[in-house]
Amino acid sequence: MGFGLLADRNRWPAATLTSNADWASNSPLTSCQSLPLLTAAVSEGLGTAADPVVISAVFPERYACTYAGWCRTNFRQAARYRLELFANAFTGPLFDTRNPTTGRDRAVVPSLLDWRQLRWGDSNLFRGDLPAEDFALYPTNIHVVVPYCRIGSARWTFYGGAYEPDGTDADAYSLGYGWISDSLQFWRSLDAEDGYVPTDEVTRFPGGGVAVEPGTGYRTVTVPRQVNGRQIRDSLFDLARRVDFHKPVVWLPNIDDPAACFRYGGLFQRRGDHTNRWFASSYTSSSTSLEEITT
Repeated sequence: MGFGLLADRNRWPAATLTSNADWASNSPLTSCQSLPLLTAAVSEGLGTAADPVVISAVFPERYACTYAGWCRTNFRQAARYRLELFANAFTGPLFDTRNPTTGRDRAVVPSLLDWRQLRWGDSNLFRGDLPAEDFALYPTNIHVVVPYCRIGSARWTFYGGAYEPDGTDADAYSLGYGWISDSLQFWRSLDAEDGYVPTDEVTRFPGGGVAVEPGTGYRTVTVPRQVNGRQIRDSLFDLARRVDFHKPVVWLPNIDDPAACFRYGGLFQRRGDHTNRWFASSYTSSSTSLEEITT
């Protein structure tokens, strides 16, 4: 059990974006500020450590920030990123993802596997990556949990490899949806559920024959809170009213566990009713159901 995170008010669409890189005319940089995910921003090339791709964002006012991320990118696991946050227009630094000791940038997907899961000779032995065949099962997202601050601008820096949908090397970055906002963080209940829905259509014939029409699988989440104080109770209820069934939310099941966030976190939308059960004047238990946004 650990701290989960829910974010629903995205400030990224309000930002004025600039970049040192060129972006495809039919997939401009501003595409990353809106859904659907099919209209991603696509760069004209890849970045290197010496010449990275940089995206700068200036906001119309200072916003509260505790989370920043990217949904549905095509970065390789070992690609690198940097996030810098500033109080004003790139002055007054507030946050930097670089390692304070080595100055190294973060890997897009940090080590995920426990050493006991590794086998000698496997391609993922030294970094602890997911095997390539498992990495491809999940959308590549970047999640950064930020100590509370009020930001006026942000700068993302990217470099390293990218992949095509078939797993081959890509020569451009694809950025599906940027996010930067405040978030609601709370202890995740022990009876929370993570599900997978394959959506395959199975037809069975007399005599044992089976025909399968493949579907597009998606993940589901049930987020219960067994004991809510008044602040969390009201915040969860307000969040449910704000998003209804059509606005996206970011859900991270455990902000201290990269593997949990990679497999079970991401971009979701509410799929069921939000329920509060009152059992004292200031306390309730709450439950929210989410399903993955797949388009």
